[in-house]
Amino acid sequence: MRLDDKSYLINYIQKTYSQISLFAFFLKISASSIEHCLKHSRNTIKNPIRPSDNNPSLGFLFFKTKNGRKLRMRDWGDSSFNFDIIDLVGYLIGKNPRKGKEFIEICHHIIKTYNPSQVAFKQDDIYESTYSANVTGI
Repeated sequence: MRLDDKSYLINYIQKTYSQISLFAFFLKISASSIEHCLKHSRNTIKNPIRPSDNNPSLGFLFFKTKNGRKLRMRDWGDSSFNFDIIDLVGYLIGKNPRKGKEFIEICHHIIKTYNPSQVAFKQDDIYESTYSANVTGI
C-alpha cells in the first residue's frame, strides 16, 4: 500500500469497505439506523455527535460523483455536520481533511481502527439500485 498517496488511500478505502458500515462504526450507531434514513430522505435520526439534537435531524444520502457514488450524512438542524466519511473521521479525531498530511492521517486512522465485526450490516451494494431515487447532490 502506498501510504502517502492520497488518491490511492481514498480509492482503497472506497473499494475495500462498505460506506454504510464505516459510518455506523465511527458514529457508533447501527447500520439499520442508516438504512432507515436511506429508505426515504425525510427519515432522520438523532445525531450522535451533536448532543443538543433533541429532535432527530440527521439523514444520509448517496449522491453521484464522477467515480461512482458517495454516502454523506447531513444534519438538517446544524449545517456544520455535513460530512462524507473522511470529513466525519477527521472531525472525530481533530484533523482537517483539506490539509494533505492530515488527510493521509485520517485515511490511516480509518484503515487501522475500522472493525467490520462491530457493525451489524456490512454490505451496502444492494442499496445501489434500491436507493437510486435518493441519489442526489447535497
